[in-house]
Amino acid sequence: MAHVIRQFYELGTIAEVDTVRADTAIQTLLRFTTLYGIGPRTAERAYNDGCRTLEDLTRHKSTAISAHLGVVESLALLPDLEQRISRTEVVRIADEIMQVLFSFLPEAIGTIAGSFRRGAPSSGDVDLVVTHGPRDTVAPGEALVRLVDALKRLDRVTHTVSLARRAHAELNEHGVEVAQLVYRSTPDGIHRRVDVVFAPRAQYGAALLGWTGGVLYERDLRRHARSRGYVFSATGLTREEDQALVPTPSEASMCVPH
Repeated sequence: MAHVIRQFYELGTIAEVDTVRADTAIQTLLRFTTLYGIGPRTAERAYNDGCRTLEDLTRHKSTAISAHLGVVESLALLPDLEQRISRTEVVRIADEIMQVLFSFLPEAIGTIAGSFRRGAPSSGDVDLVVTHGPRDTVAPGEALVRLVDALKRLDRVTHTVSLARRAHAELNEHGVEVAQLVYRSTPDGIHRRVDVVFAPRAQYGAALLGWTGGVLYERDLRRHARSRGYVFSATGLTREEDQALVPTPSEASMCVPH
């Protein structure tokens, strides 16, 4: 690590980083992983099968978007979804969604997560983690369905890629629910990818950490939790010995001995 720091200090660059940036195969793989549901392994398999563009990937492989919307519709959306989202627009989209949520959950809480929260100048999508207020009784699954339906009526959600809608009998079951949406603020606006994550209050802190990332931080957090007898994921913190859910209503509560 010391030699890397010295190299950057003396040369203003790092050889390994320059190599990665110049490698077209690696850049293609990274580009593939910007699509919903495409992880590193799927991206590598697609590349080995001859895919070189997002269009190739959409036509010849089943992505989360193409599986739900079809190839033709997915290709039509790609030019919009490939565009980066400024921090200003991320905040505006999140505010628009929260205003709709407040219409039936006035005490709801929401935080923008993902690369935005890590300080990135732009984002590939909007990750919004929300929870209900202390006096709200609506289950996450039901609240998320109501929110998506309301956004559709406003013509802001144009496509639902996935919605973790449970059967009616399960709507009161505790759990983190996720809606993957294609969103636009105005009829002639750019389509944007939006993930709305609805967590019960008792799991809000864990969900927020889990959706903030990045990859290395999440890995180290899971290792640290396991070393203390816990299992951490974006859906909550559980005790390894009995799988009991540990309340984590805030990020700070993740650091308190339980």
